[in-house]
Amino acid sequence: MLTDTPLPSAEHHDPSPAPGTVGDGPAHTVIGVDFGGTKTELALADPQGTILVRKRLATLAEHGPDQALARVAEAVRQLAVEAEVRFNAPVAAHAAVAPGIIQPHRILLTPNLPGWEELSLSSRLAEEFGVPTVPVANDVRAGALAELRLGALRDADPGLYVNLGTGLAAALAVGGHIVYGANQAAGEIAYANPGDVPLDAVAAGRAPLEELLGGKQLAEHARELLGESASAGDLFRSSDPAAREFAQVRDLEAEWAQEAIQRITTENTTVKQRVRQLTADNRSFDERLKADRSNLRFQDRRVADLEAQIAAPAG
Repeated sequence: MLTDTPLPSAEHHDPSPAPGTVGDGPAHTVIGVDFGGTKTELALADPQGTILVRKRLATLAEHGPDQALARVAEAVRQLAVEAEVRFNAPVAAHAAVAPGIIQPHRILLTPNLPGWEELSLSSRLAEEFGVPTVPVANDVRAGALAELRLGALRDADPGLYVNLGTGLAAALAVGGHIVYGANQAAGEIAYANPGDVPLDAVAAGRAPLEELLGGKQLAEHARELLGESASAGDLFRSSDPAAREFAQVRDLEAEWAQEAIQRITTENTTVKQRVRQLTADNRSFDERLKADRSNLRFQDRRVADLEAQIAAPAG
């Protein structure tokens, strides 16, 4: 739902037909929806998690939840038709994930989806999709659960899942279970204070660490630096020297307080100015040295001429 998580390796597979399949195809299908601050992904899958069809929509979060839910509902209906016509496998269930702490009548800590705070997501999706129920969950913890069951976290205990999308969040797996926390907020690292943010920033609705390292912010800085749009993934995978230098600077900014970064930046500027001055001085010294050598060669010739005149017999 969040990513194309790999299925278990061959040694985990039973050669007999998997439950929920008939012959070579599934008896039914499921639809998953992943709401994000920038884009919304939909997938039609078989009961074993194999992705059959994908759809991607722009969330257009700045326009509120109603338009996003309406467009997603239309895409879900299209997938349902495709499930029956193309795969002869009707949709048996729907589920969705979204950022934040999803409660029955509201969503907390979701700054990248303005207007979703008072949304009853599960019941609203059931109404839009025309089905009895749509289970919903936090996107990052759902992604970690998928990795724990089917992917990279299967043999990791403890295991850490970090999601860098429009926002920034993490999930922790311990003893084969995802840690949710007493208030269902475990892993909401976006709200950590990197050290130079007012203490009341979170209460004011800010996500300080996300403001520094979130995918949206990284993409904006990358555009300023590289002159073109780039996702956070593109930026960190890039071999472009400017992109690599940018990534290293962001690493330092995450580790050091703003005062330290400012001091280093100022000192770096001072060093650069000093290097330029030394380069200019060196160039001037080279020019003077060349002139002195030229004068020395001239004097050598004069001495040689005088010696020749002295050695010549008198006329």
